[in-house]
Amino acid sequence: MPMHVHRPLSLVRSRLLAGTARGLGPLILAAALATPAPAPAQEFTRQTIMVATLRPVGEPKVASRVGDEVRARIARMGNKREMQVLDPYFVERAFSLSDIAYGRPLGDSELFEAARFMRVDEVLFGTVTAGAGEVTIVAGLRLTRDWGQHQPLPLVRGATAAEAAEKLAGEVTKARQQLNSLRRCENAMHDGHQANAVHFAEDGVKAYPASTFARTCLLAGLLWLGERADSVLRVADQILGLDSLNILATVARASALQAENRPIDAERAWLRVTDLRADSIDLGVRTVEALLQLPRPSSALDVTRRLSALDGKEPRLRRLRFRAWYAMSSWKETAALGDSLDTADDAEFRDDSSYAVRYVDALRQSGDSIGALAVSARSVKRYPGDARVYAQYVALIGGESGAALPRGIMRFPSEPEFYVIAAKNARDAGRRREAIAATAAAVRADPGLTQGYLQMAELWFEEQSPDSALAVLRRAPRTGDGVEMLRSYAIGRGARVLRSAGDTSLAVQRIAVNFLLLADSVESREDSRNYAAAGMLQLARSELVVAGKTRDCAEVKRADAALGSSASLMARGVGSAAGAGDGLKQAWDAMRTAVDNGTRVLCKPPG
Repeated sequence: MPMHVHRPLSLVRSRLLAGTARGLGPLILAAALATPAPAPAQEFTRQTIMVATLRPVGEPKVASRVGDEVRARIARMGNKREMQVLDPYFVERAFSLSDIAYGRPLGDSELFEAARFMRVDEVLFGTVTAGAGEVTIVAGLRLTRDWGQHQPLPLVRGATAAEAAEKLAGEVTKARQQLNSLRRCENAMHDGHQANAVHFAEDGVKAYPASTFARTCLLAGLLWLGERADSVLRVADQILGLDSLNILATVARASALQAENRPIDAERAWLRVTDLRADSIDLGVRTVEALLQLPRPSSALDVTRRLSALDGKEPRLRRLRFRAWYAMSSWKETAALGDSLDTADDAEFRDDSSYAVRYVDALRQSGDSIGALAVSARSVKRYPGDARVYAQYVALIGGESGAALPRGIMRFPSEPEFYVIAAKNARDAGRRREAIAATAAAVRADPGLTQGYLQMAELWFEEQSPDSALAVLRRAPRTGDGVEMLRSYAIGRGARVLRSAGDTSLAVQRIAVNFLLLADSVESREDSRNYAAAGMLQLARSELVVAGKTRDCAEVKRADAALGSSASLMARGVGSAAGAGDGLKQAWDAMRTAVDNGTRVLCKPPG
């Protein structure tokens, strides 16, 4: 007796092609000859839908009857010019050539292969549960050209197979109302007309409000056009509410959350991507890149470990692991992996200078100064036009940079790193004015370098020139990450100068108050208003003390002006912690009385 060998559908496609061509050729020819004369030209070619063998739960014959009934009803309800239902005879004939039982429900990959082989456009699949006098169907539609998409259909129930099939056919017909708009959207995307694609997709959603097909094309159009993150997030959430496994919507949602600067939510969303497609290295790499940008290096490292089980030699994963270790300040692990990548002759690791900078830094941080210097020197030759690489080399050679540093400034005059190094060297040598000049050159090269302005201000303080320090801070940028640093420095310095000034040191007090007002001008908050209001009160008191000695009305008027500025700051709110607001108000009232008395005594009108 000959041995029977099972041959999966995906392994016998060539035989299917040849056998079906021979066996079904006459049938297809006969069907073509029987076709009526062609109707007027229409927008799209007619689509073919295949009703797959429905998976039974309970009585198998009921699922088979539902399949037969739903084919007939879809054909009856649909527009014959736009769609046709594939005759199960052709499917059964093709399956017989592959030794796959026709009546057996197929897995996802087998169903996809069958759909491609039969050249159908759409596939209806689902599960039929029969029992307790009721037939329940959970079904969905798939597009062969985009198998990753899934259009869930509403759950249907019926007392009989025919009744349930009638309802299911109605749901299929409703869902298909989005398909013409979907194809217009796809064509517009292909032609580069993304704005038109969005409009077509919106038409599809209007035609079938529960659409996932048209919404997914809408989402692709929004992403391509760079629409606002909240618009992308809204559509992605709508799709995932209908189909929680939609991978495009999952990726788009994660990207939108990241764009909205919601790192915790974005991290969870990106990890969901890897949960859905744990078999995809490409999606995994995209996820890790996003996690590193958030930054969530620990999660990124975990994902690379899981992906390594798919392909331990994938170079992208090794480079991403290197970046994750570096972001976590795990210097020994970063240096060891850098050694491995360097000797493995990884082209991207070798060609991208940012890896070289991280590698050298990891070697230095792990205590391998000689190795760091050796790699840095090699990198200078490999990347002759990269200022970061050269600046790192200059910093490493330290005291021996006498020739290298001027050469770096000459080669890269617009790069602030070299001026920063020059300023540090000058300051360490006690040459403060030279350090100030070098720092000024650094901020000219990079006006956003807030730290440079603060360093110049500190150097001017060391030179006993607080007015020059104030002038420098007034030129500092008021945007970006350095804003809070500038504000905190101005408050701290102003408060220290004010405490050190005596009652008669009016010039120093005015400078101190100006530091506090500068902080409040960067961003006015309760703490800066509190400091500035208290400073103004102290200045008013000192002005009045001087007026009492000089008997000068002008000094009293300056005290009154300082008191008015203090009142304005207090009116905007100075906080109530530890009674700060009440204490200032009491001090202000007392000073108001003193200034009024000084005005009556020292500012009498003539005569």
